Amino acid sequence: MKPLAIVLFLLSAPCAGARPFDERWVFVMGSLRDVAMWPGVSNAVVTAAANGMNGVLWSGGISEVASWPAEHLARVERMKRLCAEQGMEIIPTVWPTAAAVARYHPELGEQTTIRGLRFRKRNGRVEFVRNAPVPLAALNGTGFTGGKVRSADVPVRRDALYRISLKVRTEGFSAASKLSLRAFPKGSWDTRAIAPCRLAPTQDWTEVVLFAQSIGDEAFSVRFFTSAKNAKGAYDVKDAVIEEVAPANAGKDLALREGEETVVDVCVPVEVVHASTPMCFTHPGRADYYRRSAEAVKRVLNPKKWFLYCDEIRAGGLCPRCRASGKTVAQLIADDVRLQCAAIRAVCPDATIYSWSDMFDPNHNAREKYFAMASPLTGIWDLIPKDLVICCWKEGRAEKSSVAFFEQLGFRTQVALYYDHDDLVSTRLGLDAAQKCPNCRGVIFATWRYNYAKLPEFCDLIKEKSR
Repeated sequence: MKPLAIVLFLLSAPCAGARPFDERWVFVMGSLRDVAMWPGVSNAVVTAAANGMNGVLWSGGISEVASWPAEHLARVERMKRLCAEQGMEIIPTVWPTAAAVARYHPELGEQTTIRGLRFRKRNGRVEFVRNAPVPLAALNGTGFTGGKVRSADVPVRRDALYRISLKVRTEGFSAASKLSLRAFPKGSWDTRAIAPCRLAPTQDWTEVVLFAQSIGDEAFSVRFFTSAKNAKGAYDVKDAVIEEVAPANAGKDLALREGEETVVDVCVPVEVVHASTPMCFTHPGRADYYRRSAEAVKRVLNPKKWFLYCDEIRAGGLCPRCRASGKTVAQLIADDVRLQCAAIRAVCPDATIYSWSDMFDPNHNAREKYFAMASPLTGIWDLIPKDLVICCWKEGRAEKSSVAFFEQLGFRTQVALYYDHDDLVSTRLGLDAAQKCPNCRGVIFATWRYNYAKLPEFCDLIKEKSR
């Protein structure tokens, strides 16, 4: 899940007509391992309490609390004291399987196979047999400003690793820090990899490099752009190229004679979007990890409500073990959700368990083709436990109602709204949809930018809808 702050309201009364919102949470994303996060965390809690909230849905990396040193645990106690003073319950979010679990436990990460790597021994050294770099001429040029995407399509070999590079210079460019080099499967916006530039407004020629895995792809769209449409100044691009490369250390153990060549396949961690590696859903160590983590969270926070961070998983079903299982990615993820729920209920039998909706939602990510999934996610909504509370976070911004979809399947639901718009139009639409659903337990105030400025207005709207 990306950086955001959310206020969550649970609905306990029947949905027909106006309803009071008895349970109200604020979602705070900020790890207390970093002392610099504390002012933002405490401000979110105090602001929410002042506006009538009574719970903190906390995404603070608490899944790893078992390994935190004393100074980090002291900050947890500080968080607990603050919430107690403000009358706020703490509800932990656990196990971000999209990336964070594998970041701390790389052995649990998903793998893919880079195939057909050609090596030969020359002058006593084993080296990767390279093809000449392919120019990406469509990306080159001078005097670019904001708002226009430059794209170059290029054939690639399936299940290979590519290095994409270009040189860029800026002159008074107000959006230099927002420039990014990206790779996509041709015809898609499901990002394979991103390289932010981090350039100064005025800077001489600087190389930008991106590594991207062609997981089942036959062509890339390589794009260099900024989302700032009205940026001042300009930037120039030159020397844009793409070339196939070998993963680090691949081929180092090959025993070849001088002049001999061989072709090998290499298993490597899956890297998608910001070079993040998602969870492997068949790794045998998952159950033990979830069990130990749940025991630690229970010991430190003793929560009655737990929130699964099962969202924006960009790859799955790719490693040899996953493929050998004979299961679809939908089945693998659903199995893992059940494993997480079992770990929670082993320490808290009466727990209420929530989850983000997007990986289970046909209006969102549960679709035929999604990023680097080995098979479709369609039908996953029929495989996950029916006692989950599904938190829908695209309501009011999609043609179809996700809340209604899950309610028809028998789930209890929540709805997440706002998302930093200038107005609350989508919030009103989402609230209207939620109030038509008798099992919708909550309304969520969501900001990707830690911006609580709209919170009072949002709360007024909730009160209006409750009358």
